[in-house]
Amino acid sequence: MARKTKEMDDNMDDSTRKRTGPATGTYEQGKAMLGQRSPVNFGTHPVSEVRIAQFCTVIEDGNLSYWNAAASARLWGRPVAPPAMLQSWTLPLPWLPDREVGPDFMLMKLPLPGSSIINVSTETVYHRPVYIGETLNFWDVATELSEQKETRLGIGHFVTTVATYQSEAGETVATCTNVQFRFEPRSA
Repeated sequence: MARKTKEMDDNMDDSTRKRTGPATGTYEQGKAMLGQRSPVNFGTHPVSEVRIAQFCTVIEDGNLSYWNAAASARLWGRPVAPPAMLQSWTLPLPWLPDREVGPDFMLMKLPLPGSSIINVSTETVYHRPVYIGETLNFWDVATELSEQKETRLGIGHFVTTVATYQSEAGETVATCTNVQFRFEPRSA
């Protein structure tokens, strides 16, 4: 068994991996960032048969493309992953012992009023299947920002972002357009 050292304690200090909320600022500051691209977010693990089987078991998806490599290869040229797993291949693990984790979304970087976010709609266009063994990456850009709106949830802004998912070779796999509402909740 390994001995715990002071260096290990220092490296495991949760204050170095604190989670932060979205950037705060004004509508004008947020609007000035429209069109800016996030850094590339790299998946930490390749697309795998094990994770596909776990996912398909949970949702009871019996599609042979996900359970039988030979059937998948006949249909798609090689084994594929379910389209519904797209984002899971690029999200980091929720915790790592040696570094801070978290995807670098433009939505979180836009300096806007409001501490809460809710996804309103998602539209994903697939350009090709996701193949077993690939490690995907994505980057996104905020493309639209509404003026202030009042809803039953609170007062805020609708933000549209477009994420581009790519293979290691830079081939576009899918694009995902999200509309989110960034708002300050109504007090109870």
